[in-house]
Amino acid sequence: MRNKFNPVAALALFASLLVASSCAPDDAPEDQSPSIAGLYRFAAMNSAEKVDLNKDGKASTNLLEEIDDYNFQYPVAKLELRPTKYNNSGYQLIDIFFPHPNLTSYTDSNARAIVLHTNNSLNGTGYTYTFDERTKAIEIVRPAHHQKTEEEWGRLNSLTILGTNQLTANVTKTYYDFQTNNWRKLNITVVYEKVE
Repeated sequence: MRNKFNPVAALALFASLLVASSCAPDDAPEDQSPSIAGLYRFAAMNSAEKVDLNKDGKASTNLLEEIDDYNFQYPVAKLELRPTKYNNSGYQLIDIFFPHPNLTSYTDSNARAIVLHTNNSLNGTGYTYTFDERTKAIEIVRPAHHQKTEEEWGRLNSLTILGTNQLTANVTKTYYDFQTNNWRKLNITVVYEKVE
């Protein structure tokens, strides 16, 4: 008996192969969030030099104590490495909230200036980043206008992995030092712990 070509059977076979191949997994890996993505809280914040930011007459390198009018508690103050479950735009953004000093026109009973610290992002707008999962290197990508905004709002110099669920940031930012009664550009090291 001779086999005859059956166009209906051939079309059905072609359609089933087409459907099966479209359901197969892609060879390309899915876009995944970097392993460092998430929300972090302040664990430590130290200046390279002793300063008196709270005008108590005692200079210290511990800025968590020196900036006593600022809420360092999570989630008010945080480092956010996007994408996260709350901001899943697919972009790798660094949103780093930091105490920003505002010298007011008011004075205390000793006629000394009053500085209030507000919650602002470093660089005014934050940064983008790249992360190499193999080497664990974090590269900060700076916007074109970064020099002017970093001078005003502060500069994130580096961000590195410190340990499991910990990052360390090196920041340069200007604060009013009551020990010298002048603005001082401080070199600050911050340790962050991952919350989620």
